[in-house]
Amino acid sequence: MSGTRHSIAITGDETGLLKLIDTNESGKVCTYGGQDRSQAVKGLSWFSTDSFAVGRANGAVEQWGYGYSEDEGHDLVLLNTFGGELDNIVNITSIPQTSGDGGVSMLAFSEEGECAMYNMKSGEDAEPTMFSVRGPLSCCVSAHDSRALFGGKENDAIMYDLNATK
Repeated sequence: MSGTRHSIAITGDETGLLKLIDTNESGKVCTYGGQDRSQAVKGLSWFSTDSFAVGRANGAVEQWGYGYSEDEGHDLVLLNTFGGELDNIVNITSIPQTSGDGGVSMLAFSEEGECAMYNMKSGEDAEPTMFSVRGPLSCCVSAHDSRALFGGKENDAIMYDLNATK
């Protein structure tokens, strides 16, 4: 999946569709996937220039690759599917790893505070690191030094050391 870089955006919806929007071509939209509300897209997060993750309502976390070529146009390819550990993902965020292989982990979480951290280099058979954070949760952002800041309705922000989960 190589070729000229285009400015794109990826969105997802409650029916499970992924939509790629090419901002270079007046917002041309390419749609991927089928409509199934159990596959509702709950979160999207880029973790490299050509890879992103999708968190779905059914607990699946998918790794997708993006490419563009003049001959073929845009291309999204499902690379891996992780998950099933969480019943209802609220959102996901990418967490750069400061130790080990220097890769990226994807952190999925439920409103109740159940969290699953997936190493995106490990492949679909890898077991996630599971932990809990005081909920309710609705958002999370990566902080430096392998930490994450969680927040939610009527809940103070919580800084969590992700290295402490191991």
